[in-house]
Amino acid sequence: MVIAKKTRYTALLSSVMLVGSLLIAGNASAEIFTIYPTLSSGSSGGYVESLQANLWSSGLKSTVGDIDGKYGSGTGTAVKSYQSNAGLTADGIAGPATWKSMNKYVVNVGYDQFYYRHSGSTTFETFYRSTPNGDGYDWRYDLRYKSNQYVVKTGIVYSY
Repeated sequence: MVIAKKTRYTALLSSVMLVGSLLIAGNASAEIFTIYPTLSSGSSGGYVESLQANLWSSGLKSTVGDIDGKYGSGTGTAVKSYQSNAGLTADGIAGPATWKSMNKYVVNVGYDQFYYRHSGSTTFETFYRSTPNGDGYDWRYDLRYKSNQYVVKTGIVYSY
């Protein structure tokens, strides 16, 4: 009887420790950008807008210019700056190494809700979330002011 209680207690304690560690890990960085495609000059669309928003949130707003979903010279120059600051090869192509580096600044704040918070910007952060769209879901971003959460730009990265 005592052995059975001790075994149940040990199993319960192990479960609590596992759940607790998962909750703590849930607030750490997440690998949300690993599925993003390689982007370079001439790329366009929601993934480019997401990249541009992250670059603004990395302190590179003036280099990027507008968040317009077009990978032009400003975005390429900003990617090179980001890569150089991150210790990556500064080729201006947002590929797997660049996205992996950006994952370091992702904070999970809830189910399918993440912030991209880079220390290079005291002004902006990018909030990501999944929202229903009638046929499935949209993976969306909001570029926000850190101080008051005012949304500067919002958009759909992709639908699924």
